[in-house]
Amino acid sequence: MRPGIPSAGQQAFGDDLLMKHPLVAMPSAVSSYSWNLIFVASVAAGTYAALKLQETFALDTRLHPPVSK
Repeated sequence: MRPGIPSAGQQAFGDDLLMKHPLVAMPSAVSSYSWNLIFVASVAAGTYAALKLQETFALDTRLHPPVSK
C-alpha cells in the first residue's frame, strides 16, 4: 500500500467524469492492482444488476489516525 491524496485538479477531473458517466472505475492510488468503482447512488440507480464481490468495510486508519497524547 502507498499513500495518495488527490489534488484539487484530480478531484475536479473526477467530478467532471461523474457528470458525464453514471459509473467510473479508477485504479486505486493506495492499493496496487485494485480498482475503485465510483458513483453517485441517486444517479447510478438501475445501471448495475449483480453483486460480484463485497468485502466487509474496513476503515483505512490513515483517514482518521489515532490521536497522539
